[in-house]
Amino acid sequence: EAQQPEEAQKSFQEAKRLILMIPRGDPFYAKVKYLEGTIFFKEEAFAQALESFKEVVRVNNPRNGSQADPRLRELAFMQLARTHYGHKQNRYAIYYYDKVVRGSDQWLEALFEASWAHFRIGEYERALGNLITLSSPFFKGEYFPEALILKAVIYYENCRYREARAILEE
Repeated sequence: EAQQPEEAQKSFQEAKRLILMIPRGDPFYAKVKYLEGTIFFKEEAFAQALESFKEVVRVNNPRNGSQADPRLRELAFMQLARTHYGHKQNRYAIYYYDKVVRGSDQWLEALFEASWAHFRIGEYERALGNLITLSSPFFKGEYFPEALILKAVIYYENCRYREARAILEE
């Protein structure tokens, strides 16, 4: 955005150099691997990004003891899901979205994003089920305006034109 691509590339290279210096046993290792995955994603090195995020998940497995960071693990699941979704690997995306723990910080976002993956593979009932959850009175403080668009598209795809039009009017 600052129109300084060379400077940005130098910063990425320096970050990658520093990342390699952090050993596996270091307390910051998982956070560094998450950062590494983000850098790989930005560089469109998707296979490496996936491996970095998977390492974050492994390191933060609750069975590893008190050093596990459930929030970072959850963020890694979201990035794994988003990376697969971006490459039209919808079933893998759904698999990782489903790993996000119900009631956690990322859970509603995972439900919403998974709805799009379900829609892509024709699992309209699952997509609508997620959207109904998002629009329940219990979550009235949460805001997912695109959920109405997806719901209307699903109804339209299934020749439920009256319902689609009602949602659009809403």
